Amino acid sequence: MNINTPLEEKLVEQGYHTFSLQEKNSLIAILANREDLVYSDIDEDYILTYHKSLKEQLLAETCEATILEGFTASNGHFYRTNRDDQVNMIGQKDELNADPTITAVPWKTEDAGYIVHTKEEWLEVYKEAFGFKKTQLFKYNTLKQRVAAATQHDEIVAITWDADEVTPPTAPETPQEQPPTEETTPVTQQSSNKTLFQIFNRGKK
Repeated sequence: MNINTPLEEKLVEQGYHTFSLQEKNSLIAILANREDLVYSDIDEDYILTYHKSLKEQLLAETCEATILEGFTASNGHFYRTNRDDQVNMIGQKDELNADPTITAVPWKTEDAGYIVHTKEEWLEVYKEAFGFKKTQLFKYNTLKQRVAAATQHDEIVAITWDADEVTPPTAPETPQEQPPTEETTPVTQQSSNKTLFQIFNRGKK
């Protein structure tokens, strides 16, 4: 992240509202000289926008680091998911799709080394890895939107990766039709054929 001075670090961690007058003037001078602007251009709105950009960079870096570190699958083992691992997983899945005779997949875990998975077990790990990555990307996008909507420095400071739990939405179950009884009003054929759909477009970084 492009935090080059202690004042910028303090801006992200504590907010501009905690600065003394001397610190505010020093930050204004730093930003004006860096961007080749006059001091009067660095007003409250400029600094708020700059604070948001620093926080968004921090969230993006934290999101990427979280994804690359890996996750614990439902089988209790920890799987690394750096960029090479993700490519290897895609390649393994393609191989399984192409060759139905494969029934066992040796795969490295971080806690127990290589272990042999059944095809079904490995595909479950792959599914969970993909879900883990999607969850982190959704969390980043949600927190980024919160930062963009903030109007005060203390609001931006309060938005942190660890403090905010964000859960991706799930599609609701399709309602089950109940047969009409004497106590219920029968539905028409037209209304009984209706189906509810929900489409979730995953945001991108």
